[in-house]
Amino acid sequence: MMDNFKIIKKEARIEKRTGEKNLYFAISFFVILSIISISYAAIQSHPASQISPGTFGLDVEIGNYTFPQNLYVNGSLRLIPITTPIEENGVIFYNASSNRFMCYENNEWKACLKGTINGSGTINYIPIWISSTELGNSIIYQSDQGIGINTISPLGTLSIAGSSGQLVLTANTDGGEFNIFTNASGTLAIYGSNANTLNLRL
Repeated sequence: MMDNFKIIKKEARIEKRTGEKNLYFAISFFVILSIISISYAAIQSHPASQISPGTFGLDVEIGNYTFPQNLYVNGSLRLIPITTPIEENGVIFYNASSNRFMCYENNEWKACLKGTINGSGTINYIPIWISSTELGNSIIYQSDQGIGINTISPLGTLSIAGSSGQLVLTANTDGGEFNIFTNASGTLAIYGSNANTLNLRL
């Protein structure tokens, strides 16, 4: 009877140790599996040698979607500022020192985005470049179907206003010129600056 009790007690100890080992194994397996899952869930980085061009697609709930280009970004895209990379046509990078986008084009580095245009104008005035990067007003004004030069009230399709010689036609042979204007009394005068030309007044 005593021998049977010892055998049962021994078997109980063995089962207890086996249960503890199984529990330890299960806990260890769960911890390892959790670590692996966290590692794969983290952001992964790959060297350039592991990235190759190809055709990409995305399966969505309403069917298959094909990207219109080899690389299609639906959202913002950031280029990390770096120093000047290798010189190859087609390379684009953001220069860390100059804080601007640079493109290697036709065997030389160029700014991808050119300088801005500044200045302000007045409505109906035809703009003119007043510097290499700035626009301003010219003396040409458009009102409805009329164009005014030095006037904002054109009386016809084209009106020219000035204090002397509103319209001057310069010859290319002797440097002479013809002037057409109206004086204060409304007289239309046409004359030439050359001594051999005749003046015409209406």
